[in-house]
Amino acid sequence: MSTGSALAVWGWRRLATWATLLGRDGSALAWRERIAAARPEDAQALASLAHMKASRGAQPEAIVLLERAAAHVSLTESLTLSLSLCLCLSVSLSLTQSQ
Repeated sequence: MSTGSALAVWGWRRLATWATLLGRDGSALAWRERIAAARPEDAQALASLAHMKASRGAQPEAIVLLERAAAHVSLTESLTLSLSLCLCLSVSLSLTQSQ
């Protein structure tokens, strides 16, 4: 990936973070989808998108994204991915119980 696109992804990550902090979940989701599309082997990007999808009730999509992330995770990233999976499952269970 070129330096320009790496810089663009860096900026998209900042925009996604700020959108989340400002409560603009639709924008945050769109930025995270853009990042995952640009970096389909980036475990962090996939796990972040999975977390957002799970929190919006799209558990099947979140699970698929986490499986993709697991296929690209390094040993040092495995703990972070495991924590993301636990968080997604926790959100999924709480949404299921509230319905």
